[in-house]
Amino acid sequence: MHLDAFLDYNKDPDFVRAAALYQLTIAAMGLMRKSSLSKQEVVRRLKTSSSQLSRLLDPTNTSKSLDEMLRLMSVLGYRVEWQIVKEVA
Repeated sequence: MHLDAFLDYNKDPDFVRAAALYQLTIAAMGLMRKSSLSKQEVVRRLKTSSSQLSRLLDPTNTSKSLDEMLRLMSVLGYRVEWQIVKEVA
């Protein structure tokens, strides 16, 4: 059994956070490609640097925050919606 499967099965909070960041990053990468905004315009609207934008779009970077990803999605013209669902034992 792979360690990620074990962490996912046991709903490890750090794993759940990393998985959410990964999913948001992959979505943001696709939305950046489709966007009519240039990278420099996205950087300007985020009030950040090009290197920070690169870190946000790096799927291996787990030190970014959900807040930063939500701001990026907003700049790209999207909002993120979550659904809270009770898990069955």
